[in-house]
Amino acid sequence: MLRVFAIDPKICQNLDWFRYCTEHCQPSQGRVIADLPSGQWYENANAILDQHVQELNLPPIKVRSLKSCLNIVRGQLVDRPGTEQTSWYDISQFSWITEIDKEHRREPFSAVVSPDYAGAEDTELKYHPDELNRTVEAWNTPSGVSITRSPGEFVNAILPMLRIASNIHFLDRYFNVDSNSSFTQNYMQIIQDLASYYDPFPSLIIHCCPD
Repeated sequence: MLRVFAIDPKICQNLDWFRYCTEHCQPSQGRVIADLPSGQWYENANAILDQHVQELNLPPIKVRSLKSCLNIVRGQLVDRPGTEQTSWYDISQFSWITEIDKEHRREPFSAVVSPDYAGAEDTELKYHPDELNRTVEAWNTPSGVSITRSPGEFVNAILPMLRIASNIHFLDRYFNVDSNSSFTQNYMQIIQDLASYYDPFPSLIIHCCPD
């Protein structure tokens, strides 16, 4: 199960914040970073990181290591449906916090993280980077999710993962290719529902496991 977090690019002003957020916001850990501003998160984070490493006068090998971490995150950023494709992040005119609050009200993130927050605001799911740890409920991500065996529940569980994945694997030992079977009908409904959200449709692979 994936949860989407809004992470202020200004985490790159502090190497401890940067390391923690980039190391823990990985699909394998159930966390991904929202690409906000849409299509610009990496560029803004990279510019802030460049300025910070220059101030610290870090050796080239250290800078390359940090850049490598940021590049990994770059390939895992996700867009949320409905997010405006506008260039609203201009530090001279706009506040990341102000604009992200609008997105958070439109569709809540699992949490919003920014150095501009003085402390954790659990009721609003807003946190300072120093607040993040396993005791913060919003930061904890389950390894899986329990759902009923209905097409709609499957689609709702799959959609967040398709923001970064291109393949869907089903392990179903009872799968039946009979066109009249409920199994086949359910899979067809899942495919139709997913196709209404994604074009081109991702690869769907069904593994019929032996006893």
